[in-house]
Amino acid sequence: MIARETPERIRNGKAWGLRHFESLFVDGLQRYIEDVLREAKARPRRVAICSIYFPAIDGSGWADRALGALKYSEHPEKVHLLLRTLHERAIKRVRVPGVETVHVPFYEALDFRDPTDYVARVEPSE
Repeated sequence: MIARETPERIRNGKAWGLRHFESLFVDGLQRYIEDVLREAKARPRRVAICSIYFPAIDGSGWADRALGALKYSEHPEKVHLLLRTLHERAIKRVRVPGVETVHVPFYEALDFRDPTDYVARVEPSE
């Protein structure tokens, strides 16, 4: 369904299913981080919370079916907008009380147009 949404509806948070993903990332990620820190021997000074990188535009790999359903090869800008929007609307809302929280958009690190940055289209190369 998200493949059919307009960029404007993605940007303004009204795209079908977007609020579910926001909740999943904010609530689920918050709980996961708190669980990990509860088991830690010492509380860290800083926690980095990362968004995923954009998949490679070309190539093939195990995620081709999912990327095809999203029409990624035809309209990568829509998936990029979705990932940026989730970073801004969800990932950046995750905070760790008493710990500096840094939000890192991995999609700024890899070049989705360069297949040598990837293995199987969705995993960083060495």
